[in-house]
Amino acid sequence: MKNIRQNGQALVTLLLFVIISVTITSGAIIVILLNSRNVTQISQAGACKAIAETGAENALLRLLRDPSYTGEVMSLNGGSTIVQVTSNGGVYTITSTATLDSFHSTIQVVANDTNDVMSVSSWKEL
Repeated sequence: MKNIRQNGQALVTLLLFVIISVTITSGAIIVILLNSRNVTQISQAGACKAIAETGAENALLRLLRDPSYTGEVMSLNGGSTIVQVTSNGGVYTITSTATLDSFHSTIQVVANDTNDVMSVSSWKEL
């Protein structure tokens, strides 16, 4: 009788350790999956911001070559950006709005053209 009880206790102990191991492993897997998803979202948000900044930089270059430039729609790296340029007496306001999947980013740049020298006075994310 004593051997049967000891074998039963060993089985119960083994089952308890298996349940604890499965619980800990499942929790770790869930944490890893959530972190992976968050890193992907952060990466896409950064890529969207980079697309908006590229649109603004492109607009500055185009304004140097052609002061009558008013904007365009650009496709970059799987996303797109709408660039709009407004002018008010040598002060240019560039707005670049990018979209990548479900992410949106807008950059606004204010540049001054004085004596054919372009200078950026403001660069901000809206």
